[in-house]
Amino acid sequence: MWFSFLDQWVHSNTSIFTLAPPPVSQYLSVVNARRQEYAGYVEQEGHFLQDHLIATAGFRVDGNSEFGEEVSPGWSLAIPLPYQITLRGNYAEGFRAPRFNELFFPGFGNPNLEPEISSEYDGGFTWRFGEMASFTSTYFSRRVHNLIVSVPCKVGPGCEFGATAGNTGRVDTQGVEIVPALYPGHGLRFSGSVTILDETHVSPTPDIRPIRVPKYSASSTAEYNRRALLRPRDDLTLALIYVFVGDRDDITSTGTIANHDAYHRFDLAFSYSAGMNWREVHDIALVAKIQNLLDRHYSEAFSFPAPPVNFVAGVKLEF
Repeated sequence: MWFSFLDQWVHSNTSIFTLAPPPVSQYLSVVNARRQEYAGYVEQEGHFLQDHLIATAGFRVDGNSEFGEEVSPGWSLAIPLPYQITLRGNYAEGFRAPRFNELFFPGFGNPNLEPEISSEYDGGFTWRFGEMASFTSTYFSRRVHNLIVSVPCKVGPGCEFGATAGNTGRVDTQGVEIVPALYPGHGLRFSGSVTILDETHVSPTPDIRPIRVPKYSASSTAEYNRRALLRPRDDLTLALIYVFVGDRDDITSTGTIANHDAYHRFDLAFSYSAGMNWREVHDIALVAKIQNLLDRHYSEAFSFPAPPVNFVAGVKLEF
């Protein structure tokens, strides 16, 4: 059981420049808003039939001074079977109030937004092969009423970015996720995931629909871990990461929806923990990452090209 309370407020005076000719103009956007949010969650787990059935049930209560209250139940089941197979099933409902940026951000926000109401169920299995490998497959189905999305619009006063926030009517998403993993030993670990989506929507107009949702996406990681390499307590990890994002709908710079091409990239990550203490510092670690290793030319969103191959590094201290 847990409970949270938030008192949120925003005050903004922003000068907005409209670039759409003619002519270039400027206006002042003034926002003053405040609201309170609270949420509580209760959950109970039970083991039945000599641990051959594990069930969890609970509910969440969300309250918002602007959008009212919503009770969202949820449950899950796990059934262990012979040969290290586990069947799983879950159901959950959800509530999300619009964020302040979605309501009031100058040139994008929409103060008439409604909260999102969702429900989702999934089912699948995990098959473990001792300590060497595992395979997980899951089918899921999600329905969202009033999903908040970016809606294309003609650039001009009130639409400086070619899009504004809006509610869809209803969005149904179903799909399959496959997650294999292999642990051959000697510090090696291989894992990955593939997701296939099928999406339908019932919206007020054809342009009010989800964007940047690929039908196909995948990722994989090849990791090597070595302990006691240079010191008795040190820890070295190297990881090669692959990411694939399929083509998807996106909003262009002219405020229309078009197909955005798929992309893929490789990243290389490195971390080395010295395993040493120094005064109040319990551990010192070096971390580094090469992003877009093969210098791919792509963009996650129209008009925002991704950086070329780049390198970041740092030091992590634990006190």
